[in-house]
Amino acid sequence: MVIGANAQALNKYIQHSNRFVPEVNPARCVHAKINIANCKACVDVCPHSAWQLNSESLTLAVDSCSGCGLCVGACPEAAINYEFEHIIKSYKDYGVALLSCEQTDTNQLKPTTPCLHSIGIFELLRLYQQGVRLLAVTNPDCDACVYGTAVRLKINIASLNKLLESRGRRKLKVLELNESKSAKWRATLKPMPELQKRRGFMKRAFRLTTSTKIPPKQPTVISMSSLLPENIGAKQNIYPFAPKIKEDKCNGCTSCVKVCPHQAIVLNNEQRQLEINPENCTGCRMCMDICAVNSISLNS
Repeated sequence: MVIGANAQALNKYIQHSNRFVPEVNPARCVHAKINIANCKACVDVCPHSAWQLNSESLTLAVDSCSGCGLCVGACPEAAINYEFEHIIKSYKDYGVALLSCEQTDTNQLKPTTPCLHSIGIFELLRLYQQGVRLLAVTNPDCDACVYGTAVRLKINIASLNKLLESRGRRKLKVLELNESKSAKWRATLKPMPELQKRRGFMKRAFRLTTSTKIPPKQPTVISMSSLLPENIGAKQNIYPFAPKIKEDKCNGCTSCVKVCPHQAIVLNNEQRQLEINPENCTGCRMCMDICAVNSISLNS
């Protein structure tokens, strides 16, 4: 039984006839790469404690999962995915992504995603790469929602726009519409079929069942640099994440180089020094976990 002011909203999510179940690529999870990983992004963001982490495994209790999708946007390695597609249409000379959460499930407007706050920096960059320059958002009061405690979509958009501004790129705009206006406006837009292909982070890996363990597998990598737009301005680039090494503490063991799957930290053999490639960093923090002298921090 659900108790409290958010009971009705939460029960609607849980009882929804077309619930989403997370799909996980275990090879991308940091816990399959190093056994001392401290990442708890999915665990911390889940309002129902469906994700559970202990010294032996990371598990998902499907019976407790409401399908909100918050873990998708929180995962730094894009290891979690959902099988839903954003509606992308043509507006003026660019694309517009039409976003609405399950609370807008009415006769006038159907939801496009379980929760808008499940859209993280990876997906925003992917949408931007596909030509989207406007997000048409329809959602009720997030402050009254059980999922409103997550990092808000607006915060991720603000972070992205700082990055875009540093590169001299057009910012991503947000248009907030109520259900009636959104339904009428959507009807006037032209389709962009070339953009309405599946934009998920990965192909289906496997579907989790109750308390399914994530087994260790050979790691795969994602490319942050391929999603970042080129700099056409004069300012210095801003990156979503950037490792920083305290030279006075580093002992030169190169464990960070060996553990990083993205070459965000590399060893210059000629000069025998570590170099940072912030455009490759996903914010997984494995370099911080592996560093025995705590010489690495992460700017984000």
